[in-house]
Amino acid sequence: MNDWHPRTVVGLNRRVLLAKAGWVFAAVLWAVAVATLGVAAERETFLLLEGTRWETPCFVHDTGRDGPTVLIVGGIHGNEPAGATAAEQIRHWPLTRGKLLVVPRANVPGLRANRRFLPQAARPLRDLNRNFPRTAEEAPRGEPAGALWKLLVAEQPDWLLDLHEGYDFHLVNSDSVGSTVIRHRSPDTDRASRRMVQAINATIDVKQHKFQSLAPPAQGALARAAGEHLGIRAMILETTRKDQPLSLRSRQHRIMVYRLLEDLQMIDDPTAIDPVAERETADGCPLSGCRQQLDSRDHPPVESDLDQEVGYCVLRAEAVSWAVAPAIVGGGGIK
Repeated sequence: MNDWHPRTVVGLNRRVLLAKAGWVFAAVLWAVAVATLGVAAERETFLLLEGTRWETPCFVHDTGRDGPTVLIVGGIHGNEPAGATAAEQIRHWPLTRGKLLVVPRANVPGLRANRRFLPQAARPLRDLNRNFPRTAEEAPRGEPAGALWKLLVAEQPDWLLDLHEGYDFHLVNSDSVGSTVIRHRSPDTDRASRRMVQAINATIDVKQHKFQSLAPPAQGALARAAGEHLGIRAMILETTRKDQPLSLRSRQHRIMVYRLLEDLQMIDDPTAIDPVAERETADGCPLSGCRQQLDSRDHPPVESDLDQEVGYCVLRAEAVSWAVAPAIVGGGGIK
């Protein structure tokens, strides 16, 4: 069975240009684009575990310009939908360099059932984020972990961000890892986690709801295995489900991911953080009105086009501004 079947390649598509603009005009446009950009940006989609109950898409945006490769994974735990929602939106972001791979829904059956674990999996294998190699010699356990690990080995990304949610705020309840960034320790991840925490905390007024940086990820977690055995700079981003709508939690993920991609000089468009519909809705809208209007969209169907879902205007636009700092170079446990 082919786990790596290419589905689409979208970008500066010569065939589409020829069809729409006419032979001569399209040829001129194509020549100018190639001469200006050097290579054409590409968007590609392929399926992991195609034809199985675990089938899920991986979206690739390759700018064609030298830069880091970043892999973003969401939905490993099915009762943590904010990461899947954010990842669906992030995969559309306009990049300036490098390559972005996004697996928004790593545990599709779990997301459909709103269950943390892999539905119907044997008890020792039910937690997908405990099924990754704990030693260099160990293989991943189960098909979903095997497919994600194969992707990591094949792509060798410089960075891995695994998007999750905790059930409570870590500063309120230390048994939960909600509102934290959990890093596999390295100089780069130490600095990156501080930068992301700084960015997200600038948007939070309640002291007990602020984010902290923790380390390391739990044994068997994707981020820990990637860091220890593949040398990838890896982090888990945790929002908090308690008393917070999905729209806010997914936005917090987007703010933290944007912080890293901006520091890596892969993006330079802060408006990407919020979908257009969300920005328009928030314009001049009182908070209470937005709550009433949009709370019904707090839990969108898993099968829907999640990048079309919009959130409510709990945060001011200026709250996501931050001081410019030098970019990040190069490329027991929790959760």
